[in-house]
Amino acid sequence: MRGLARAWRLDGMDLTAVAARVGSDVPFFVSGAAYAFVRGRGEMVEPLPMAEPFWIALVQLSSRLPTAEVFAAHHAAPSKGERSARLVKALRDRKVTISVVRECLHNDLLAAAERVAPEIADARKTASALGIDLALSGSGPSLFALGDDRTDAVRIARRLRRTGLRVRVLAAGVTP
Repeated sequence: MRGLARAWRLDGMDLTAVAARVGSDVPFFVSGAAYAFVRGRGEMVEPLPMAEPFWIALVQLSSRLPTAEVFAAHHAAPSKGERSARLVKALRDRKVTISVVRECLHNDLLAAAERVAPEIADARKTASALGIDLALSGSGPSLFALGDDRTDAVRIARRLRRTGLRVRVLAAGVTP
């Protein structure tokens, strides 16, 4: 969308409203922020200060997992957002660490995603047997493990690949 706006000389146009109509994740990506506090249905994006990139081992499962099915299977009460608020504060104060991120990692959709796509639960169980905690990305089906650094993320990825999982190592929080 940003590329099209440049090509069509729509510089300065706020793409957020258009992005929100495309999908809930799109306004964040249109914002160009590496880190952001996102609220509402995804249309309220508050860019946060840059931090060092976090290295992850991203597990890509073959399951197709429609977001609508995950939300339909989600029956838990919404969280109060304490973990998110703590992480946002750490980013704003430029005091974010890997341990803070790990403590704040929680996804209310995990149980629902595991019910809809049992492959998620299987992958998490396999990783857990290796001492690796996999978190759910969004509504799934992708999972990830947060490494202490790039070397640790590569080590995690190698161990997970040996179990047959498809894994890539990526730096999260990097803008183009």
